[in-house]
Amino acid sequence: AAAQEHVQAQYNLAVLYAQSGELDMARTALESAVRINPSYAVALQNLGDVYRRMAYDQYNKALALQPNNRALQEKARATRVSAP
Repeated sequence: AAAQEHVQAQYNLAVLYAQSGELDMARTALESAVRINPSYAVALQNLGDVYRRMAYDQYNKALALQPNNRALQEKARATRVSAP
C-alpha cells in the first residue's frame, strides 16, 4: 500500500510539473513512478508525452540556429503537440 501511495504521489507531482512547464522534473517523477510500478500504463503514456514535448523543444532550438534544415523542420513537425 505504501509503495502504491508513493507511485500516486510521484504521478501527481509529475502532472503538476508538466502543467507548469517543468518538464525535467515531470520526467524524473514519472520515471520514479514507473520504476516502482512498471505496469502503470497512464504514467508510461505521460512519460512518452513529456519526452515528446522535450524533443519538440530541442528541435525548435536547433531550428532557430538552422532554420532551413529540412530534417529538423520535419522532426519538429512530427513532435508538435496540439493544444487540448
